[in-house]
Amino acid sequence: MTIKEEMAITRRALERNSRSPDFRYRMARYHYTLDQFDEAVDLLEALNREGDNFAAAHLLGGALLARETHDDTVRAREIQSRAADIAPDAENRARALAALGKAQIRLSEFETGRKTLEAALDANIQNKDAYKRLAMLDFQMERTEAALEFADDLISRGVAHARVLGIRPLALAKLGRTEEAREAFGLDTYLHKAILPPPPGYDTIEAFNRDLAAELMSHPGIRYERYGVASAHSWRIDEPCLRRSKMVPLLQQLIKREAEAYVASLGDRGDPWLGQRKPSGFLHHWSVITDGDGFEEWHVHQNGWLSGAYYVDIPDFILNGEGPGGCVAFGLPEGIVGDEPHEKFGTRVFRPCSGLVMMFPSHSFHRTYAHRGDKRRICLAFDIAPHEDAV
Repeated sequence: MTIKEEMAITRRALERNSRSPDFRYRMARYHYTLDQFDEAVDLLEALNREGDNFAAAHLLGGALLARETHDDTVRAREIQSRAADIAPDAENRARALAALGKAQIRLSEFETGRKTLEAALDANIQNKDAYKRLAMLDFQMERTEAALEFADDLISRGVAHARVLGIRPLALAKLGRTEEAREAFGLDTYLHKAILPPPPGYDTIEAFNRDLAAELMSHPGIRYERYGVASAHSWRIDEPCLRRSKMVPLLQQLIKREAEAYVASLGDRGDPWLGQRKPSGFLHHWSVITDGDGFEEWHVHQNGWLSGAYYVDIPDFILNGEGPGGCVAFGLPEGIVGDEPHEKFGTRVFRPCSGLVMMFPSHSFHRTYAHRGDKRRICLAFDIAPHEDAV
């Protein structure tokens, strides 16, 4: 089911039992996921007044931060501090502290925020949000050497998620160590591109893509924009595979087969990214659909190990174009490293075509460019993350 369908069922249950904390919390989560932050705050403030509930308090703090006003940020600071105090375990305490640090930094309480984020990592060294915010604070304060040393220290301790690995090329490039930055970036070694074969029942990948595009464009979960993601001016489908879907499961199998063959071919190069490979993993995917002004800002996929995109429908004016419109680019964000390191590192631009799958390390920064055309560019993005208990 889509979120809106689940929400409708929960709303009916709430009408029968309007005081149920569980149903009210579920409704708040649905509102939050759909960027309906005012509605989420109203429900969660009521739950918050009724007693200590970590999940409700933490979500309330997140909804307040998402509204991005000074008063809401001050309130979020208070709520996340309390959430940290009532957290049931170290992992959840780290989540609350990471959000508290975000509020403090937004309020220009930089040293307090740093200490809070360090406490979050003390509670859970794997917390990606706390690490990301600490690293960005180091860059903001021109503490590039410290950022690199911290990343290297975490890697030596077995912490090598996409945020840690993504910071190394940024710091190396900013320090003028461009060749080392390129090696740490991983694209030259690990970029994989292939045209997928058609699934069973289809003679050509073009015929399959037509049916896949139709299924995505009629998907009941399609929505315009979403807060907190890299996509801008874009349509998104956060959960494209429903029980009633027919084309997306076929694509899943194609991606799974291609990824398994690619990962099996990598051998053992002994670098930190490949060292995170496991015998099994899970696939998470979503669809991004852009009109002429849609694009994606520089980003990494912090919850993935191997990421990628499958291009369902690429208009001819992109395929045959000369400029970057509609293309995907890999490089370093100039807003973090500065213009000179960005230019020296370089940007690699790839022109997609329908039927192409690209795979790359999740820590490799990338972006897309608006195509300015009158047709839609349809792709399905994905992350593959190892099962943590796989050995």
